Amino acid sequence: ECVPSNTRGKFTGYSPWAGTAGIMLSFVCGLMVGPVDGGWRWMLALGVTPGILQVALSSWMPESPKWLMARGRYEEARAVLGYLGNTEMEVSPPGAQNDGDGENVKSKAAVAAGWDALFASKEAMSALSVGVCI
Repeated sequence: ECVPSNTRGKFTGYSPWAGTAGIMLSFVCGLMVGPVDGGWRWMLALGVTPGILQVALSSWMPESPKWLMARGRYEEARAVLGYLGNTEMEVSPPGAQNDGDGENVKSKAAVAAGWDALFASKEAMSALSVGVCI
């Protein structure tokens, strides 16, 4: 939500790559530590370390600008966007709010109509069913 639209796709692609790299790295660490006497303790410690690191570092992560705007805290949202280096997204009161790409944010009714259309179509339901089953 905070990434400029021209680089959003690149950053979205990092998540699956990071998961795959993490799985490979944990496998390699398991191979290295497994044969060592008491290796299971090292494997447990290596598995817990990223979670502890994430919790520790999340205290420095700012609130979401959209969350702040939803609560009327526009100045804080502007400050967070400035801190993150995003100058594209506009922060404005409701009625003039947009999603940073120049398009108006959809109302709840429009989103609800989108869900109704999804479940009303036979083709969409079959595709959704296949996706859920996979």
